[in-house]
Amino acid sequence: MTKLMWSLVILLILSLCIIFFLKEKPLPVGLEKNIYYLNKDWPAMQSPVQIDAQAGPYFYSGLGNCADGKLSFFADERVEATLKIDLRTVDFNNLEWPKKVILQVYEDPWIFIDALESKYIQTVKVSWRGKTESYSAQTSIKKIPPNSLGKNNPPVENIAYSLEFDLDLSNHGFRNDWHFREFIKEKTSFLHGRQEVSREMWLKQLLPDKIHLRIHATFSPVYNPIPDREHNVIAGKNIEILGNPFKGKYRDGSNSYARNVWDMQVFNGRIYLGHGNSNNMGPAPNAGPVDIWYWDIDDNRFVKEFVVDDEQIDHFRIIDGQLITPGHDPKEAWDLGNFYILEEGQWKKIRTIPDAIHNYDMLKFREQLFAALGTTNGAAIAMSDDNGKTWNIFDLPKRRAFTLFPLNNKLYTSTFGNAVFEYNKEGFHQVLVNLFPDVTAVKNMLVVRPVRFKDTLVYIGANNSIDHQWMPFGLFKATSIERSNNIQLPEGDAPYDIVVNGSYCYVLINSAPEPADGKYKNWVKVLRSEDLVTWQEIVRFEANTFARSFEISEEDIYFGMGSSAAQISPETGNILRISGVLQN
Repeated sequence: MTKLMWSLVILLILSLCIIFFLKEKPLPVGLEKNIYYLNKDWPAMQSPVQIDAQAGPYFYSGLGNCADGKLSFFADERVEATLKIDLRTVDFNNLEWPKKVILQVYEDPWIFIDALESKYIQTVKVSWRGKTESYSAQTSIKKIPPNSLGKNNPPVENIAYSLEFDLDLSNHGFRNDWHFREFIKEKTSFLHGRQEVSREMWLKQLLPDKIHLRIHATFSPVYNPIPDREHNVIAGKNIEILGNPFKGKYRDGSNSYARNVWDMQVFNGRIYLGHGNSNNMGPAPNAGPVDIWYWDIDDNRFVKEFVVDDEQIDHFRIIDGQLITPGHDPKEAWDLGNFYILEEGQWKKIRTIPDAIHNYDMLKFREQLFAALGTTNGAAIAMSDDNGKTWNIFDLPKRRAFTLFPLNNKLYTSTFGNAVFEYNKEGFHQVLVNLFPDVTAVKNMLVVRPVRFKDTLVYIGANNSIDHQWMPFGLFKATSIERSNNIQLPEGDAPYDIVVNGSYCYVLINSAPEPADGKYKNWVKVLRSEDLVTWQEIVRFEANTFARSFEISEEDIYFGMGSSAAQISPETGNILRISGVLQN
């Protein structure tokens, strides 16, 4: 063989290799025949689209914008596709829902056959107890140049189908089964609605008998366009009003402000309830002494267990397996401050903290007990090496230390005046960080309700509204003191409490908690997430006031109702329960 022939052979081999490696191979070699592509295109939505799909042994997962997502499978395979769509930037009031579905059919790896394109248009109603939201789609096929089909294929005029179905958003998403059959009309049922499918198809030999595409879209966070539902009904679950144990002491009128359920804490089969008021001015000023009440989960009754010599029970903490509540504002002299601990079924008052007019928060960090204080000299942190018998005091250059929280094996405190201090062996020093990104200046921004979820701190941003109480302005997360993010909520939605239960982080949301036109029209909602990115709405109900706190016990959610000083509701202090809502 001559050198020229050898050169041609080598060149041919190199060319084949280049073609082989450049050629698109969505599936393993030898499996290119009859591949069907499903592209998802949301041209008006700037957020990424996560697509996870599986057909037979093949799996696709990807994150992309617009038409970047592609699924590649054999004909006659059942395709399961889940799309997680971040719709935080979408204005549902003006949404035209430009979803486009493109099905591209390949006869072989080299010849493009067809493309099927759908556009969805959303109307304004949703299916709920006789109310219906309709989604419609009109679909047409792009004409394909005849010479691209080959001599043995018939000319293509068009392929078209129409799709109309009722859609129920109560399950936070939609699910469609699309069955492609030539000249066959069929009906399929799904979820709580119905689907009517009518399709006409030409090019019989170019399409398989059936393609199954199951598409489940989950909105993230779940801000679905859900209209007003019937009062106090959530997915068939009735809301129980368990009672209002504080009414005997704080009657209706301005005194009912002290019935605000500042905190709820599950402990040993009970839900402990915080209430009272430490404000020096009305309504219901200096409302102590305050009773410790709990709801007995097994016996279904309220029990008064103890009385604290403070004006307010603001929250409970579980430290070393024991229930503790800080002394928020003592009724006694200001030379010492209090905290209360439940030991062997009996409450014990510990009055040892020097100059602690207000003990706002407590926690244990590296075997030392800390308390966040407001003193006659301003903000301070008290530290004890002997579980509260004696204390060392660290003064801070602010008015009050309000919240303690650990993050990345370090201890921090949030104070009045938008300041954060970090603890080391020498004491507390200020760190210049912004824990409230994307927020314009708010007076006295505070970290409230901080909880640890996996390796992340989740917390509410709030401002000091009157004296000791706060109003929320946002929900946030931080993986370090320097790295924090705003968890975006729709305008008018305000977070009030956070609970970590199992693998989920739950957030209590009130929609427009302040009065409009002198009357409340408030939605109470609970969202949950496993990753702090995708949020699912669990329940929502309409109430005449807002929920100040909530708690979870097994499958049940409990709510403690509150009100603002400007609009006091007679329902303040009501304890509500929705049973069995977390069974799925």
